[in-house]
Amino acid sequence: MGYPAFPTPAQGSPASPGTVFGPGSSVVGDFALWNNTVGTLLKDATPTQVTALLNQFTASLQGLVPASGGGTTNFLRADGTFAAPPAPALTLLGTITASGSPTTLSAITHLTNAYSEYELVFEQLVPGTNASALSFQVYSGGAFNTSGYVAMANFVTSAASTVATSSTTAIPLTYSANAFNGAPGVNGRMLLHNPSATAICACEGEVIYAQSASAGYAGVNFGYWNTAAAITGFQFSFGGTVTFSSGTVRIYGRN
Repeated sequence: MGYPAFPTPAQGSPASPGTVFGPGSSVVGDFALWNNTVGTLLKDATPTQVTALLNQFTASLQGLVPASGGGTTNFLRADGTFAAPPAPALTLLGTITASGSPTTLSAITHLTNAYSEYELVFEQLVPGTNASALSFQVYSGGAFNTSGYVAMANFVTSAASTVATSSTTAIPLTYSANAFNGAPGVNGRMLLHNPSATAICACEGEVIYAQSASAGYAGVNFGYWNTAAAITGFQFSFGGTVTFSSGTVRIYGRN
């Protein structure tokens, strides 16, 4: 069966609206017939020309992907732009591990003006001696500060009673000397707000720990070293010569 005869105007010649091009048309291969506005001149267009006539996609319409600009770091977002992915909410800056039975877990250079807030996550801090008290102190001016704190902590026991404590020598992380020297140890986190500023740095946290093999405490602690000075480090301590038999502290920064 043969094809019906179709009019085939010369390339670039005018054509009336509704004109159909069939076999024998000059529109072949990688070329496309483009009618930009009904009734105007029909022409053969290259892929580049056709692409230029199409819209880019939007939040509500289909369309073309915009040029990426090259590189390997930017990614296409839903709003149609290429951009670098956002930084993670928390950046891990370091990990301190209790190896060799240390008496403190400390860092003195990790807190800088690179981040406005630091989160210290401590896990399974187990004292080498039963019934020990865990505390937190800051490092400033070349020394760990052992006085001048305004600090307190409130706890709920596994027996559903409430207790509280306060201190001027450190921020208490346990209620008195009652941390169990076995699993799961003392677990929690401390937040330090803008420690690099020459201002009083507020600290707050939460903690859960075992008092014995069958009893535990959960609480919140908060306070500050009452001096307007930049803080560059910290230490966790069970006090005196009591060692850490296990545990880790992870240091995170965020803005």
